[in-house]
Amino acid sequence: MWTTARTMLGPTSTGEKEAILAAIYGLKNEGATNTEAGLKLGYALATRMYIPNSINRVMVLSDSEGNIGIINPIKIINMVKGSAPADIALSTFGFGVSNYNDVMMDQLANKGNEA
Repeated sequence: MWTTARTMLGPTSTGEKEAILAAIYGLKNEGATNTEAGLKLGYALATRMYIPNSINRVMVLSDSEGNIGIINPIKIINMVKGSAPADIALSTFGFGVSNYNDVMMDQLANKGNEA
């Protein structure tokens, strides 16, 4: 099954623990990962919903084994670097057993937080 990027949980306060956990527990393996599209969607939403003097963060939960869209890790990392205002942070959370790409997720978070 091919998948597309979509918002699993819109802008949410950390005080809304039940909504956050429901979104996380609702994640399912769908057979494809479009890291590029997910990051673009996340940054677009965070930029549109930006609140000055607040914590503005894009959170990516993935195995980061991009197999559709841009799949070259260097191109994805370069795309992320400087994709949003300096005060929109990027956090990555990796999931998976045999396919989890922790190096990619670490590099994405580091580059996504560079001004």
